[in-house]
Amino acid sequence: MDHTLDNLFESMAKAKLLRLFVMNPEACFSLHEIGKQTQIKRISAKKELGKLLKLHFIKKKVIFVKDAIKKRAWREQVFFADPQFKFFPELKSLIMKASPADKTELTKRLNAVGGIKFAAVAGVFINSDNSRADLLVVGDKIPRKKFRRFLARTESEIGKELTYMMLTPQEFRYRLDMYDRFLRDVLEFPHQKLINRMNV
Repeated sequence: MDHTLDNLFESMAKAKLLRLFVMNPEACFSLHEIGKQTQIKRISAKKELGKLLKLHFIKKKVIFVKDAIKKRAWREQVFFADPQFKFFPELKSLIMKASPADKTELTKRLNAVGGIKFAAVAGVFINSDNSRADLLVVGDKIPRKKFRRFLARTESEIGKELTYMMLTPQEFRYRLDMYDRFLRDVLEFPHQKLINRMNV
């Protein structure tokens, strides 16, 4: 009996790794990069990567890395998705259709950041490839550290770096009145408003 699917979906850490590799099929990640992007502890990441290697969902190779500033070089092991994996197309379709983050939870997290008067999601949050940005945030004195923590946590769950635009209410109104193409594309294409204290 083939237990591949059972082995694929056995832990939250593995689910995050699956999403990371499926959402970035052409990228190579070092163990450090994987830990940073998924927020999985190193020991758990190594364990789950070993399992995914055995399933032939990912491959690994050694690359030569150069640091021009520090004038040194080293060999580093990196991991990447194997598109020949037998369930790769189905897995990609499933992950793309699955909601990357609960909208109620996202709204709660954004409110916890503070200072946000308007927030809309598009792109990866609504499974759209036509969006100019994944997240639009408008507010006064938004705490940068809190917002960066929000981004890091959300990106670790989605498995992809978010594209976002952050504006003050004055910048937002000005760019809206000037028919700013980027902003108009975000608001005129499919999106979902999570916070709207500006009656946009």
